[in-house]
Amino acid sequence: MRNDHIDVRIRNATMADYDALCGLFEQVDHLHATALPDIFRPFSGPARERDHIQRILDDELQCLLVAEVGNDIIGVAEANVSVAPEWPMVVPRRWVHVREIVVDERFRGKGIGTALLAHIEVWARSLGIMRVELQVWEFNAGARAAYEHAGFRTASRVLCKDLES
Repeated sequence: MRNDHIDVRIRNATMADYDALCGLFEQVDHLHATALPDIFRPFSGPARERDHIQRILDDELQCLLVAEVGNDIIGVAEANVSVAPEWPMVVPRRWVHVREIVVDERFRGKGIGTALLAHIEVWARSLGIMRVELQVWEFNAGARAAYEHAGFRTASRVLCKDLES
């Protein structure tokens, strides 16, 4: 795929990408642990276990994509098919849920995330699914702006209140 600023190729991830994937996940994990230390914490070891990545790759209802520039992996997106609960008031439906999307901090703002999202949309359509959803933390203004630029809109909000001990 041709990006406005750099040549980027989006492809399905493989286990050979494991180390690069962990490097990207470490970036986003650090971002969250820094911004929300009451929810996320730093830890040692790989950012994602090998078994976790292998399970995603083996499941046809999950998608793991990487963005490459040359031989460097600079982005990753993970998505899965979700199904509405079988409750009388809920319309039966399926949607694609974007679980994680990470662009290397050196390449943010260059359309890499948008390219990854576009490929997730292609994957969703190939499954006959016409809705993609994702969740973003309120502190992450850059990601929120990127998602809105890609056509996402707020569908719900999660509110919280910390209680005094």
